[in-house]
Amino acid sequence: MRWANRVQTLRWNSILSDYLTANFIYTHTNYDYTLNTTMGLSSYIWDSGIDDHTVKADFSYYCSAKSSFRFGGQVTHHNYRPGTISSLDEEVITTMADKKSLEYALFASSELKVTENLHVKAGLRFSAIQNMGEAKVFLFDENYKVTDTLQYGKGDIYNTYAGFEPRISAAYLLSEKLSVKSSYARTLQYVQPASNSASGMPHDIWFPVSPNLKPQVSDQVSAGVFRNMFNNMIETSAELYYKEMDNQIDFRDNANMYFNELLEGEIRTGIAKAYGVEFLLRKNSGAFTGWIGYTYSKARRRIQSINNDNWYDANYDKPHNLTIVVNYELTERLKLGATWIYTTGAPVTLPTSRWEYAGMIMPGYSERNGYRLPDYHRLDLSATIILNKNKKVSGFTNELNISAYNAYNRKNPFTIFFTPEEKGSSNMKAYALSMFGIVPSLTWNFRF
Repeated sequence: MRWANRVQTLRWNSILSDYLTANFIYTHTNYDYTLNTTMGLSSYIWDSGIDDHTVKADFSYYCSAKSSFRFGGQVTHHNYRPGTISSLDEEVITTMADKKSLEYALFASSELKVTENLHVKAGLRFSAIQNMGEAKVFLFDENYKVTDTLQYGKGDIYNTYAGFEPRISAAYLLSEKLSVKSSYARTLQYVQPASNSASGMPHDIWFPVSPNLKPQVSDQVSAGVFRNMFNNMIETSAELYYKEMDNQIDFRDNANMYFNELLEGEIRTGIAKAYGVEFLLRKNSGAFTGWIGYTYSKARRRIQSINNDNWYDANYDKPHNLTIVVNYELTERLKLGATWIYTTGAPVTLPTSRWEYAGMIMPGYSERNGYRLPDYHRLDLSATIILNKNKKVSGFTNELNISAYNAYNRKNPFTIFFTPEEKGSSNMKAYALSMFGIVPSLTWNFRF
């Protein structure tokens, strides 16, 4: 398996007047992922990806010291490549048709200092997406059986979704050191990811909304309290959030995810919710700086005909998340750093039984996401040596960074495989695949 992302960006910033600035951006992203698999006596390569071109214009207008206004728009052309199957010698066997769409957005937001103690930010975004041909669209009944097939020519617009996305946040200063904040936001998502939780691998299937799939909608509220202490040397905060989501998607049990032009018939929809509390303690000054952050969160789903229509943990549900960052300035030219990360293991669906059918061994799985991978943790270490900090003498500054990712070589499981204990045995054994052990690196930074 392999995945990669390539990004190219062109940006032009302009100060149009004392009050108005403009920012124009063109971005091209190409995300692709490949899976090599052996089926029987033959081996195949499945290649898929997304190709996006985005143009965005963003304007900022500074009305006064107490208010500012931002507005703009963007257009994105999506090209989804569901998959090409080829042999190991790269001979193409079959190709699923690409899916194309145009996504638009217009947005405006304002930041207002209502009083010395009350600051408000409000925004409104209008977004839309249009499915575009050339395309073959399958229509399904309530039992996910194909009832009709529609063919659209190149450039034909055959489906449109649109909606408003409001958001507002407010911060109130109770004193110079204490403040409270709250916010609300609605978001629409037109690009749909769905993953096979039985594999634990990162090969999500990405596709646009369609006549069969509505946009995902989320509404989130949050509230928090923030306090500075010891002359702003220490920052502390605690925040609560709650999110409800509609039109969530997941694959049915035993779905045929790959090489399937009827993929939308394998998808089931439902609702989801996420909630949590976040704590932060940060030290900003002195030889020792750093922060400790802890989050407890839950993400649950209830999808039609999955897990007997009961709630289950989402693939990204990791209740405990702890990060500790420490930086120490040993001398003016030597800085040391350490970061320790701990998270609960990701949910995964594992085989719990097996049977023989038509000469093939078929697995039986646990309830959806009924197990978890082992907890994830690692330590990263770094040392930064400032070689030259006086730009006036040499015309540039430079520094050397030596670091070690996963310094104690923790074998964090990436996915789990099951194989017979020995050839011909009916007893299965689980194997955990780890992607990275310790990874040293050397970086030279220079500024001129």
